[in-house]
Amino acid sequence: MRTKTICLLLAGMLLLSDTAAAKAPKPPTSDEVILEDPEGGIHRYESPTLRIEAIRRYDPEKKLTWTVADIVTTGEDVFHVIPSDSDKPMRLQARKYVEEIAKENGVVLGLSSDFSFSRLASRQVGGVVIRNGIIYSDKPRSVKSTLFPNLDLLALFADGDMKVFQNREKTAKELIAMGVIDVLAFGPILVLNGEINEADVRKCGRYREPRIGIGMVERGHYKVIMVEGRLATSKGITLAGLAQLFIDEGCAMAFNLDGGQTATLCFMGKQIIWVGNMKKMSSPARKTNEIIGIGYSSQVKPPENKKK
Repeated sequence: MRTKTICLLLAGMLLLSDTAAAKAPKPPTSDEVILEDPEGGIHRYESPTLRIEAIRRYDPEKKLTWTVADIVTTGEDVFHVIPSDSDKPMRLQARKYVEEIAKENGVVLGLSSDFSFSRLASRQVGGVVIRNGIIYSDKPRSVKSTLFPNLDLLALFADGDMKVFQNREKTAKELIAMGVIDVLAFGPILVLNGEINEADVRKCGRYREPRIGIGMVERGHYKVIMVEGRLATSKGITLAGLAQLFIDEGCAMAFNLDGGQTATLCFMGKQIIWVGNMKKMSSPARKTNEIIGIGYSSQVKPPENKKK
């Protein structure tokens, strides 16, 4: 009888334990927090190692719409170039939309790059171009060249550092020796040592166009600014104007990337800006063979299979 009573008590305790466990809140299935509010122009992502907040802004007096993405990382997540075709990164036929490349690679924040593959394919002067430690071009512009872009350099390092160099300041081998992973050639440099690069931004890009750039407040804290253009609500911005936006955001360094119809910004595999072109007020962004990206999330939905 005593044994039976003990068994009943143990069974009751187990039942109470199971009931309590069933009522206890379940732990989250993911350590990511994601907010997408396209109408409000707000996109947020947060994980233990990365925080991204992209906010859309509008100035009706200037007819200007732009998005500022504020990125803070512990260093585990860094910006790097992500190709459409990892076997042949500069292959012209590998072009896809920015959001496609972002979806295929689960990229949280993706943006257009320097479009260098197009210059190399057409045998133009490519500047210094390095991808994943491999040199694809080491031919800077002539000292006397006044062409735009001037092919200044943006160097990305494995520890999250970013450095900018003038067109002929470093060779590809010197940059490799410094430990760069990717080097993009476009420019000009917008902000250097916390000041606008007046000499270059004033002499080119004086017309209003869609433009995109990337800047660094300090290592681990970055800004991406995308200004829409060729639209009724946004006429675009000059390079000097774009440089000022980066100064306003507290950047010590900023670099201009390929603008116009190339300029694109994606969040969680979705384009979050409007693209205009010369013929119509809204259009898809130009296809490219790579993106600059930061962050990975399994919650980025992969691209849908197209029907044959």
